[in-house]
Amino acid sequence: MSFRPTLSKVGSLLTPLQSLRSYIVPSKAKKIIDVYNPLNYGRKDVMQTYKDSQYTKLDPTFWRRDLIKPSERNNGTVLRSGDIVRVMYNTRTIPAFTGQIIKISKKGLDSNLLLRNLISKVGVELHVKLFNPLISRIDVVRRPNQYKPRNRQYYIRGNRLDVGDLDASLRKRR
Repeated sequence: MSFRPTLSKVGSLLTPLQSLRSYIVPSKAKKIIDVYNPLNYGRKDVMQTYKDSQYTKLDPTFWRRDLIKPSERNNGTVLRSGDIVRVMYNTRTIPAFTGQIIKISKKGLDSNLLLRNLISKVGVELHVKLFNPLISRIDVVRRPNQYKPRNRQYYIRGNRLDVGDLDASLRKRR
């Protein structure tokens, strides 16, 4: 059996091994691909319809959306960086977490809060997904007297502005 070298697209000769490796066995079975009619949702596109359905499934009463987006329903309860909030969960296995909001990320269904607290003199930060179905409620415990004009308060880490043990300070206030 002799091999005939063939020309490639660039014009160089192929080795016999390369010509053997590129050999394709023809298939006699025909594969039928189903073709469906396009979905008709009116003027909205499919992704917007899916996003709206997820919003209604994860937040039917609009309280999560009202925490990050001002509207006429929320009466000024929009979260801002610097607020101290308590996140309560549906399950008893996950304890409530109290922390100061350092950052609010508004990305639709992926919106989250970055909370900071000192627990046993160690700084702990927790990203809380706003549309997590395990969250039962988010309570605003305290608002600052004067807001600092910053969206993200990363500068409070590790200096005199850092939050103390918020759980202990809230127990003292009672």
